[in-house]
Amino acid sequence: MINLILIVVSLILVVKMADVFVDQATALSKKLKVSGFFVGFLLVSLGTSLPELATSLYSSSIGHTEIAISNVIGSNIANILLVLGSLALFCKYRLRSIDVNFNIPLLLSITSASILVIAINNYIINSFLGIILLLVFIISSYLINRNNHTNNIHCTTKFNLLFLIGSVILIVLFSRICIDNILIFANQLNLPEVLIGYFLLAFGTSLPEFATLYSSLKKGREDVGLGSIIGSNMFNLLFILGTSSLITTLDLKIFKLELLFVLIVTGLLMIFGLVGKKNLVSRREAVMLLSFYLLFVLIQLLKTL
Repeated sequence: MINLILIVVSLILVVKMADVFVDQATALSKKLKVSGFFVGFLLVSLGTSLPELATSLYSSSIGHTEIAISNVIGSNIANILLVLGSLALFCKYRLRSIDVNFNIPLLLSITSASILVIAINNYIINSFLGIILLLVFIISSYLINRNNHTNNIHCTTKFNLLFLIGSVILIVLFSRICIDNILIFANQLNLPEVLIGYFLLAFGTSLPEFATLYSSLKKGREDVGLGSIIGSNMFNLLFILGTSSLITTLDLKIFKLELLFVLIVTGLLMIFGLVGKKNLVSRREAVMLLSFYLLFVLIQLLKTL
């Protein structure tokens, strides 16, 4: 019973902290004359991906590189299919012109190029290729900031940066409390490991992005929410894999199908932006995203048999 209470309370706190983050991100973006998308791209992706970064670096240092790789792939797939799919099913989600014309194509280009280079290198990421991935992340951050403009409005809030960083930390903390108790509760119910791993754990690791995107939709700041999704996916693919490869060489041969799935999923987001009426992600497209996630889970289940 205590686990169920902690799940509900932590979920409420995650959503509340996401509200605080979106408010402070909006204020800070105006003060620093950068876009809300860039703030979401940089700060949320960094803050929410720190646990994955720590896990990947540690697992790489002790020789369990499969954990680091599956961590990145699973998170990137869940962010688009599970997070965007779930929210678009119940909320109207409209992509901005800059998203369709630049932000999403940039993510697709980087994802495609990275997977192509990895494939050419026999699905091996060594330290040299890792450094290249890190440089691409830095360049991408610069391009995102340059191409996402904002109004030059001065904000007088003195402590918005402190509240912004604090809200990110609390989002991650309460999300961890939530998923830990979800896993305990699921084990008490003797749920299958596949259900726990690919549904509950995926939901937990994507909960910060989910809460941020939901809050940004409520406040009409879709740029902040989508920035967190694209930023998280780029951070995972470029920064986490890049830094992990500096510790030990990463072998992705057993993840060929999953890498292809990441590419297809990113391409779907691009297609929906182009063909959607007024850049709107419809409920039909949301169902398609969630169906693709179920397909991914089914494939993983069949691979274990």
